[in-house]
Amino acid sequence: MDLDHIIDQKLIKQELRRLVTEDQLPHAILLHGPRSNGKLALALWLTRYLMCDQPDTSDACGACSNCVKVAKLIHPDVHFSYPIYPKNKEKTSTKTFLADWRNAIQENLYLDINDWMTKIGGQTRNPNISAFNCLEIIRSMGLKSYQGKHKVMIVWMAEYLDKDGNRLLKLIEEPTDGTFLILIAEEVDRILNTIRSRCLQIFVGQLTEEAIEQYLIEEELADKQQAKWIAQWTEGNINEAIRMSTQQDEEIHDIWVEWMRFGIKWSNAPYIQWVNNFSRLHKQSQRMFFRYGLLFVKRLLHHKAGMQKSEDRVIEVLKERLDWEQINSLAALCEECLFSLERNGNASILMTDAGIKLKNIIQQNKSVSYGM
Repeated sequence: MDLDHIIDQKLIKQELRRLVTEDQLPHAILLHGPRSNGKLALALWLTRYLMCDQPDTSDACGACSNCVKVAKLIHPDVHFSYPIYPKNKEKTSTKTFLADWRNAIQENLYLDINDWMTKIGGQTRNPNISAFNCLEIIRSMGLKSYQGKHKVMIVWMAEYLDKDGNRLLKLIEEPTDGTFLILIAEEVDRILNTIRSRCLQIFVGQLTEEAIEQYLIEEELADKQQAKWIAQWTEGNINEAIRMSTQQDEEIHDIWVEWMRFGIKWSNAPYIQWVNNFSRLHKQSQRMFFRYGLLFVKRLLHHKAGMQKSEDRVIEVLKERLDWEQINSLAALCEECLFSLERNGNASILMTDAGIKLKNIIQQNKSVSYGM
């Protein structure tokens, strides 16, 4: 895991570095902001800097035993808590999923909650950091440091603490020397105010298109043209950008174009076959289809408003065929379908209904007819 080249966020790293070197870093820190923008990467970078045996004013050395162990997620004084689901109706420890957690982070430092729940086989379960898991956090932070420096607890997706988070108040208010609690959240308003008010809150902003484009090129995930296109479509979400560059985004585009064609020229039997094929896709690909669709609609809106040029034939066709109301209806349909799929709706039933709604949206105005 590479903690030396975190995407963007230079100003936040600079401020965290200053707080550490001046010995002013608070015991409890809350990193919050949009999905998949590097909050977990920042938390691990900060942890490595705190644990390093030979840090300088710019960064950790990256070579000492502590740095290596943090990067491998095996440091005995670095603990993690994350949303899980109960197994067999018993109190389930986060340690049950620790091997999965390490593998998931090593594979993708920018994963989101859907990736994580899929990784641990909990797609149909509600993620949660339970009261039992809060007690685990308290016990872990009460342990004596193995290597005599600091102890760090990283709580990923802290909004899943819900009301059980109150159990952590004493830990936050009466910290043991050398302990640090780093909370990471996307929906900060879901965290109890009693928790938020006792933390140093740091907003981690959306990644820039330039930063994502540069990352994709440097990692050889896309050429310059593809990287620019992906960066524009993923709106600061590096996880989506990586996924689009590695998960056959061209295939998703082709499936999307075929769906638009059914909206223009409906045919029952072929559409039922299309629905059957769509239902066989992996759930992640099904969700990706509608995320792609929302980005497509955004580009369509920009193109229709003259804010952006496009060489995409489908964009050109739909720009002429659809009015503003129809485009907004198409966006609402994508959001509705994505919402259902993320809650494990039946893809076959969903897409049968969505196809009829798509046809009704596109065929509201038949005065212009184009082929795609």
